[in-house]
Amino acid sequence: MIVKKLNNPTAERFIIEAMGLIEEKNGSIGVNLREISKRVGCAHTNAYNYFESFTDLMWYAFDRTLEKYLNTIITGLDNKLSGYQYFKKLVNNLLRFALENPGLYRFISSDPLDIKNIPEDVLQKVTKMKYYFIEVIMMLTRNRIPKKDAENVANIILSYLDGETFNLINERYLPEDKIEKRIVSNTILLFSKLTSTGSGNYSLKSNENKTSEFIFPTLEQ
Repeated sequence: MIVKKLNNPTAERFIIEAMGLIEEKNGSIGVNLREISKRVGCAHTNAYNYFESFTDLMWYAFDRTLEKYLNTIITGLDNKLSGYQYFKKLVNNLLRFALENPGLYRFISSDPLDIKNIPEDVLQKVTKMKYYFIEVIMMLTRNRIPKKDAENVANIILSYLDGETFNLINERYLPEDKIEKRIVSNTILLFSKLTSTGSGNYSLKSNENKTSEFIFPTLEQ
């Protein structure tokens, strides 16, 4: 990703309008440079004064969406929370981003992307977010499971959350199904089952009302 004029307000407008269009179209499919440029108020060829290509612009929009996602994830998380409260809040934050920004969530979660050519700085941000989740799991289990196992637990939990989140934003659930509450409850149960190692098991639920025993990892930009 190379912005030719990084601090130019027009370049910023291109990124903002791209994200707005992605949200309106419920994902990046169908988004094109001419439509973005029309919103910016200039010819589509003007974009090449700031970005190498349309793909380059979309990676910037992707990166900015990750920042927005990150800021939502960490909202209200601090070391005053118990392990149960922290994990529950984290899951709720993940769901909240998708509910408030379904198009942007699709953009970073399921829309087709040329992953082989992902910019290095974007890859680092994605990796950092994943390892943050792994570190939370390691912390909650008091490092009693190997890091590789914690990574597997993270992959399984995040895959479950991703699938259920799409059910949520696509409204694929029965009216009587309290889906948000169920997703959070099932995620906590899944965590407990996957990290159960006899004496090494950490029960989130049993520590629901306790003060924090942990210094949680940070997820900063």
